[in-house]
Amino acid sequence: EKGAPHDFYAISCDVAKDGSANTAVIVYRVSYGEYACNYRTVYATTIDTSDFEEVANALKVMVRDYNAEMLIYDANGVGAGLRDWLNKPTITRDGLPMPGYGIINPPNKEVEAILIKYRDPSRNIIYEIKSGGNKGSDIHKTFMGKVGSGNIRFLVKSTEALAAFSKNKNFCEMSKFKKDAIM
Repeated sequence: EKGAPHDFYAISCDVAKDGSANTAVIVYRVSYGEYACNYRTVYATTIDTSDFEEVANALKVMVRDYNAEMLIYDANGVGAGLRDWLNKPTITRDGLPMPGYGIINPPNKEVEAILIKYRDPSRNIIYEIKSGGNKGSDIHKTFMGKVGSGNIRFLVKSTEALAAFSKNKNFCEMSKFKKDAIM
């Protein structure tokens, strides 16, 4: 029926800009339950470049491929630089035109004044997360609560991740104190 909740895809990313750091991306399928939304990870990847134009284009391709209704990204620090590339139309290296998307929650009136506004509501899908101060603390509490209750499950069990990490060359070269802190 019209206006009834439906399943949809949401994409989240943690933006990286330093050296060999990569932007982490997760695609979720969001379903409405009786009392809450359920999130299922359907795809996880990295974008192996720190060029914001390339990162924005890769995210826009994912939005198109999944018909995503929301793109959430970390706009703290360097992540704020991605805003302009997501907001304006761009062209991929292959010459494919990509649309710009509207920002749902611009950080202030000055930024809002310079953003491109789209009349089509289906293009206003970007939500910025800035998690400093109390908001950051609230986000971490909520996240840890969801993990503790089992509402969020990781793709790999922590024991498996630690076992794999302990075979890493960098881990082997750490001091016993650092190894103990991780384990």
